[in-house]
Amino acid sequence: MSVKELKRLNPSSKTMEYVRDVMSSDPHTVSEDATFLEATQKMVQHDCGFLIAVDINGKVTGVITDRDIIVFGVAQGFQPNKSVVSDIMTREIVTCYDDETLDMAADHISENDIRRLVVLDRDENLKGVISIVDMLKHVEDDSINIEIIRHLFKYA
Repeated sequence: MSVKELKRLNPSSKTMEYVRDVMSSDPHTVSEDATFLEATQKMVQHDCGFLIAVDINGKVTGVITDRDIIVFGVAQGFQPNKSVVSDIMTREIVTCYDDETLDMAADHISENDIRRLVVLDRDENLKGVISIVDMLKHVEDDSINIEIIRHLFKYA
């Protein structure tokens, strides 16, 4: 059962907390022109496996993970010190707005079977990232928490 279906069964579990109240507001970014090596060094520096790729103007152009670099980059013959993030980054990303409710963000995550969302403001400027874990910490209904945990374990 999806998060959306659980909420339909128990509409009183709706929360009015907003994405901006829960998101990580200091997202780690990398230039889409950075090499794989530079991206991985940034991941090590920030102890993360996920970076938001941005263009020269700071606009979001995609995302890249440590797994992307290994599976779609190095294992395919790309050279870490010559190949750039834009060669393999995910360009079609799912985003949400900072003024959306957590319920709306949970719907985006559930419908797209992903772990996190890039958060934008209504002018499309990068504001942060919200993950399943971020939401889990703030959802009050135990049945929804259980469903989010099940979703999270699909990736473990």
